[in-house]
Amino acid sequence: MLFRSTLLALALTWALPLHAQQLALTSAGGDAWTFRKHIDGSVHGHCDDVMIVGPAATVVATRIGQRFSATLPLQEGENEVHAACHRGGVAVSLSEPQRWRVRLQDGPKAWPRIVPSHRGLVFDAGASQMGTARQAPIERFEWRVQLISKLRPEATAPVFATALGRRVDLKLPDDGEYRVSLTVTDALGRTDSAVAGGGG
Repeated sequence: MLFRSTLLALALTWALPLHAQQLALTSAGGDAWTFRKHIDGSVHGHCDDVMIVGPAATVVATRIGQRFSATLPLQEGENEVHAACHRGGVAVSLSEPQRWRVRLQDGPKAWPRIVPSHRGLVFDAGASQMGTARQAPIERFEWRVQLISKLRPEATAPVFATALGRRVDLKLPDDGEYRVSLTVTDALGRTDSAVAGGGG
């Protein structure tokens, strides 16, 4: 009889809804202009840990009394966030979700730099950066050099030269103006382009 009562008690415990009134997040969310958001909430009852869970990461919250907080990485677009009460390494209760919409575009950033050298010019993309939320290595650096006509500066500039590489040497005409653009592509296929000007 005792064995059956124990099983019944366990069954009733696990039958309780995970969205119990044990955890609550402070706000309902909204628009975000950052890839890292400070999340606050309250907890009532015993938890070994309170975890803040989002699509980009899961972090352990800092607790002071019945309050908890953590800084959570977010990803571009929609993010559904909730808090989880963990006991014995298992989530036993969840908060109602909080939704953040990140308005920033995530991806690599192209930063072209042109340095004079004894052979001509060095095109350096070493300052280019990986994406902020979902970091992936930059796998392709593509340079395009376009000559600008002094007689018709408004005309579409023809491509004078192209090159691939993080750092390349190119010999350009001593006179005239040119436009140098860099396009970077990361391992997720995301791209970014930037233009650096120069002249002779």
